[in-house]
Amino acid sequence: MNARGTTSGAPGTALRSTYGWVSWVSDEDVRRVLTWDLVLSAVRRALEGVSRGPSHPLGAVQPLRVNVPAAGRGNMLIMPGFVKEDAALSTKVLQAFPGFHHSYILLFHPTEGRLQAMVEGDAVTEMRTAAASAVATMELHPVLDGEAHREIVAVLGAGRQALVHAQVMAHCYKGAKVRIWARRPEAAEALVLKLRSEGICAESSTTVQEAVGDADIINICTGSATSVLKGEWVKRGAHVNSIGALRPDCQEMDEALVKSSTVYTDSREQAYAGAGDIIKTGVTIAAEIGEVLLGKYSPPKNCTTIFKSLGLGVQDSVCARLAYDRLLAETE
Repeated sequence: MNARGTTSGAPGTALRSTYGWVSWVSDEDVRRVLTWDLVLSAVRRALEGVSRGPSHPLGAVQPLRVNVPAAGRGNMLIMPGFVKEDAALSTKVLQAFPGFHHSYILLFHPTEGRLQAMVEGDAVTEMRTAAASAVATMELHPVLDGEAHREIVAVLGAGRQALVHAQVMAHCYKGAKVRIWARRPEAAEALVLKLRSEGICAESSTTVQEAVGDADIINICTGSATSVLKGEWVKRGAHVNSIGALRPDCQEMDEALVKSSTVYTDSREQAYAGAGDIIKTGVTIAAEIGEVLLGKYSPPKNCTTIFKSLGLGVQDSVCARLAYDRLLAETE
């Protein structure tokens, strides 16, 4: 960002508004200034804030997302959130139309309400989603200090979410082996090559069952509306991160897996309102992951666990605020 600002929309520039200068933060800016350690800490604070509640001094305000059906089979999702601890107030607007999927985060001054920045939302969404999965995984599948990290991490899918999930899991579990499955074998192979170029131990699998059979950590990143993971394939004690099936009519895990596991989420309210895997199976959520982080709930030992991630506006808020503040510091 610079002090002068332009109207070109180039990375790091600013846009003129009636309130003064409104900064434009690009996906490239976000990826440059945010590290996994920073994002993991920020997302952890957001998850804790949700479970503390809106009235707590360090709490968060997390309304339900609003879905606006639009013409041409398109949808607009509106996702507000406020995290007091980070002074992070924003609204993400996500456009999902056939052939077009993009999002923007409007970042506001937390006490004055004026618009401070418009942040491209794709990089933030990718990083905060993967970070939430990683925070939950580290809490439910911990590795003691000094232990060798020999986890087998399965990633189902080969898109952007599959990439960042593989990256953050390799960051958190040093020495882990990442196993990729995708419907298109060539896509899985391409992702494996990219991960290997980053120094990550990766291999591909030809079937879901082969990918997950002995996996300690499983990440579902396919975007499927129907079940891709069966309980009979998952070993007891494994941990599953489920980031899709965010409509009541969708489901990416079979009923046997969900009902035989201890299920956690980032927001009970959001999960019971819109997560098909929760709604269709009628399973009871054991706890919000924020409650586990705060020590309000102790996970049972030696059981299969699921983190049903809804992707919250507060997660976007803390990451957008973090990126903006770090960019602002570069100009001072």
